[in-house]
Amino acid sequence: MSRLFHKRGRKSKYLKSLDSPQWQEVKRKVRIRDNFTCIIEGCGKQSNLETHHITYMVYGFSIVGEEIKYLEWLVTLCEDCHHIVHKDRKHLLNPKNPFRINVTDFRKRQKE
Repeated sequence: MSRLFHKRGRKSKYLKSLDSPQWQEVKRKVRIRDNFTCIIEGCGKQSNLETHHITYMVYGFSIVGEEIKYLEWLVTLCEDCHHIVHKDRKHLLNPKNPFRINVTDFRKRQKE
């Protein structure tokens, strides 16, 4: 018997975890912290909000499933800004950028 791999139409384990009560609590806390607003300066949308992982690894360990301990590595973005962040590998909030920064440092930079 072959191993089950992610197939189109079948939810991945990650997508299934987004329905969990733990993820709902993380999402709620991040959105409250960010005042239910996209944190990108000049955007400020309050609709179509998504919770974005700035990174999935902290100190070499995965934070997936443990996000409640690492809220500084999650932010609230609108759907449009979320797409832009993922397209731009040099964006400070892109998980693939080796120079990514947490939300506290990102806010400080926006004020400068």
